[in-house]
Amino acid sequence: MQSRIRATTLLLLVVLLLGAAPDANPDELGRQGNAAFERQDFRAALDFYTRAEERIINPGLVAYNKGVALYKLGDFHAA
Repeated sequence: MQSRIRATTLLLLVVLLLGAAPDANPDELGRQGNAAFERQDFRAALDFYTRAEERIINPGLVAYNKGVALYKLGDFHAA
């Protein structure tokens, strides 16, 4: 019983630590968003831009790219 509780606790700790891992560099997220946009994967591009805009130094550029991705997805109001 004790070993099962320890194993469960260890598993929970691992999951929490993985979830707390730092995200990619915001500039890298922007580059990945641009690459997804070039592939016309606008949903993925939108995800990368959204993750980057909170931490990037130039949020205006990311906001513009995000708006274009939203437009391409047909979400004209949000764009």
